[in-house]
Amino acid sequence: MSESNDNARQATLGNYISYGIYRGFERLLKPIPMELVCVIGGGIGTLGSYLLPSRRKMVIRNLRIAYGEQLSRNEIHSLCRKVFWRSGANFLSAIRANTMKPDDLHKRMEIVGTENLEAARTPDTGFILLLAHMGSWEILVQMHLIVEGLLPFGGLYRPLGNPLLDKLVKRRRQKTGTKLFSRADGFFTPIAHLKEGGTLGAFSDQNAGSSGMSVPFFGKRASMTNLPSLLHRRTGAPIIPVSMETVSHGRWRVVVHPAIEISDDEKTNAALTTSLCAQAFERMMSISPADVLWMHGYWKVGTKRPLKIDGVLKKKNASRLAPATKPFKVLVFTGTESEESDEILEQIHRLKNYRDDIEITVAGESIVSPDAVHHITMDPSEPPHIVAHKILNYNREMTTPLDCAIDFTQDASGENILKLSEVKPVFAMSGAHYSRSTAITFKDPEKRNLAGFLESLGINAEAD
Repeated sequence: MSESNDNARQATLGNYISYGIYRGFERLLKPIPMELVCVIGGGIGTLGSYLLPSRRKMVIRNLRIAYGEQLSRNEIHSLCRKVFWRSGANFLSAIRANTMKPDDLHKRMEIVGTENLEAARTPDTGFILLLAHMGSWEILVQMHLIVEGLLPFGGLYRPLGNPLLDKLVKRRRQKTGTKLFSRADGFFTPIAHLKEGGTLGAFSDQNAGSSGMSVPFFGKRASMTNLPSLLHRRTGAPIIPVSMETVSHGRWRVVVHPAIEISDDEKTNAALTTSLCAQAFERMMSISPADVLWMHGYWKVGTKRPLKIDGVLKKKNASRLAPATKPFKVLVFTGTESEESDEILEQIHRLKNYRDDIEITVAGESIVSPDAVHHITMDPSEPPHIVAHKILNYNREMTTPLDCAIDFTQDASGENILKLSEVKPVFAMSGAHYSRSTAITFKDPEKRNLAGFLESLGINAEAD
């Protein structure tokens, strides 16, 4: 890590206050048995599920996408409660683990599958450990202390916002012999570490945005980092998935899985290798779904270009990747527009053909489109909450939820209805859901129409 970068980040008063609270919290937890720490953390997590409704909705949405075809609505909500409990317990236990001796921590860990390390070992390189945010995952950065054969050990590191806490975490990890690599170190430093026989831990299961690769994840397209793929291609180091699950209060099982089998053809294609990593994450996370940090937006919808596929998806890979089995679901609100509105039907057709994974539901009085899988009928003489309730029930009854709603009306007449339906995010040509991207596009008078509106949401005219 660069000292110049550390010196450039000046701590604020708020940083000192949060640092003091954290250190005080550590000291408060130190004399408490780990089992009790987990129970306290579980209680805090459960409380958080009520105090943070937006996070609870995110967890339920993610669980529906991942397991909606296997689990009922009641089972999804039950699993959500377990997720919050485990998340609180795992978070607090990680803080408590920072003050424990390695031997004491080792006694609480059951290690399974170390033979897979030996089976994958090569004389020329080390290992790339594919880590997921599951279990008390902060403990995994100390894996070399509880699993033999992982030295020298390194980890990809994202600096914390608080420079005081950042220095504390780096000092502690480096004290245990962990080498830390951040963006400031560049790409070649971790490559050199692997080529020298070192082990590199990489948490790679979260959304990587526009810089990631668009691959199916639990059947639905998501953006995942291609860093493990690039490291493997440059070094030949095997990619070994490692999962962590709770056995009981204060006790965990770490499972070292067999190395991902990657052919020479797949090795040279970042998308294919990243797809194999995504499949490995699916298997790991399904071992103990309650231990996964489902509060992250794995399938989040962007606010600037919501219809554009998040992450890189090259045409040459489209036929080689496994197809998305779970669609990107869009609700189109047409209001009281006449069924003879050719423009609306044309743009719905355009929307349908933009992505091969898109699924359209139309809500309105008259519009019936052959490109929609379902129509929700609206009676304009009824109060708005009636059709909103229809949309709400429809969304709840589907195995996977709607991803976004688009108001096709010129005057945003669906604003109140879509708000009551609880579908988010919503995009409109005016009103409260008028996005900045649409405003920029509409600066051109010729684009102040439905075609220009869809273009502002990510559908480029040249893509038609």
